Amino acid sequence: MDQRTRHTWRPGTGEVGGDLNPAQRSAVEHGIDGNTRSPAALLIAAGAGTGKTKTLAHRVAQLILNGADPHHLLLLTFTRRAALEMTRRAHQVLAEARGDNHGHLKRN
Repeated sequence: MDQRTRHTWRPGTGEVGGDLNPAQRSAVEHGIDGNTRSPAALLIAAGAGTGKTKTLAHRVAQLILNGADPHHLLLLTFTRRAALEMTRRAHQVLAEARGDNHGHLKRN
């Protein structure tokens, strides 16, 4: 895959984040313009119930689909429970993007 080609998807339509609001979509796409190898860092700070985890899960999928090495991504949270949930959601979003209907990543 050409590293400069920008890929987007939505579950069922091939594009990321079909159910994201404009602010969430902006965060998901932040710094991913297809011209840089390493997108800019991003801090998301918002109140409870605003979709932070959902946004980060979609951003992780977007980054990976655009060629980022998953081992070089860093997501920080305050509790193990939140970290597990963020990881679970990121796996689910990426699995949907790759066409796995069961929400599990396919192993190569």
